Amino acid sequence: MDIIFNILIVLSFLVESAVLVYCEKCIWKTLYTPLNFLILPYILVLFITILISGRFGFVEFYYPTILLWNVGLLVFFIPSFVLGFLFNKKYNLLSLQKKGFAVSFQFDKVAQVFIILLILLFLFRLYSLFGSSEFIIGSDEFAEEFCAGIWGHLRILTMPLLILLIFLVDKKHKIYWLYIIVFLIINMIYQVKGWVIIPCIAGITLRLYTKKMRLKFSLLLKVLLVGFIFFQFSYFLILVVAGDGQFNIDFIDEISMHFLHYFTSGTYGLSMDAELGFPDQRPIDYVLVPFFNIAYSFTGDDFVSPINPLYLNPGWALTNVRTFFGTLFINTTILQAVIYLLVLSFISYGLNILSILSKNIMISTIYIFICSLLCMGWFEFYFFHLDIIEIPLILLVFLFLQKAKSAFSVNTVFINRNKLT
Repeated sequence: MDIIFNILIVLSFLVESAVLVYCEKCIWKTLYTPLNFLILPYILVLFITILISGRFGFVEFYYPTILLWNVGLLVFFIPSFVLGFLFNKKYNLLSLQKKGFAVSFQFDKVAQVFIILLILLFLFRLYSLFGSSEFIIGSDEFAEEFCAGIWGHLRILTMPLLILLIFLVDKKHKIYWLYIIVFLIINMIYQVKGWVIIPCIAGITLRLYTKKMRLKFSLLLKVLLVGFIFFQFSYFLILVVAGDGQFNIDFIDEISMHFLHYFTSGTYGLSMDAELGFPDQRPIDYVLVPFFNIAYSFTGDDFVSPINPLYLNPGWALTNVRTFFGTLFINTTILQAVIYLLVLSFISYGLNILSILSKNIMISTIYIFICSLLCMGWFEFYFFHLDIIEIPLILLVFLFLQKAKSAFSVNTVFINRNKLT
């Protein structure tokens, strides 16, 4: 009976997902919507979780946790339906999408000098730590020291720059590849894989969203290959450089298992947590912690960490992540979770509408960044980090500078014409 019940749960989720993806396509005429960013990656990770359940040393997966996603996705869809209905009633969405994006934005010489200075600052930081730190690069302790204080905010500054660089890089701007690689290394030293993956997802998706690049199977293969190389390098730092491991065939096997563990740590974390009866339930403060921490920066109180302190072992390594809906459920009441999802969904789809109407790259980057956070929903709830406030604010500053530069250029031309006449 358990097998039949589990099959029914999976089938119900797949049917619901198919219906929601179809509805999103009908409403917004594209696959690049917030709800789809939540659904599609989770389906892939869920499939992997089911395949390895009870195998390779992993524990059995607890299927009823899928129902949490069933309910959460339906709630998240409500604002999409409402805003989509109102938007399509007033605008012709297809004609708006055919206009495309005027991708005239580029980093000028001043911006590139700023990027180079930022890189030099981090190189100086790295050099100074090599001489003074008692920790080894690749260790969590070194990562914390590397991005302590103002350096943490400077690291966050590299992320919107990284998104835009990935979006803008082409044959005419090959130097951008150097900037991209350096910014990736900076964030890899920080040892939080999500904050390396998210800007990459956002940059690539922004290219697809603006039709600067087409979605092809070869692109997916390249992304997977680069992702696997990233994992190799990341764990090389952890296990070989910072640890006592050796680079051999056993190391490759260990990396492969870590790879599986990472991709299923959210689904397995929620699964084990649910079986234990959610012993780590906390108040909603931990979901809203970015806003509290901003207040604490003025009051002088210590920042609160939203990270779940309860680590569970699904069979290979420890995990403290619970997927997007899992973490939200653990840290809220049902009513609070529903309100939070509705507000977040309204904001996400509101940004989608702003992006469609404005055709502005900075607005679109903010929208795609939010979608990229949702894309990591199979892993964790990323909206309790301060980055979700800082990165959009940085992009709004970029937008202001872009508008100011444009206005200055127009005024200069106007003044020069008056002088000539």
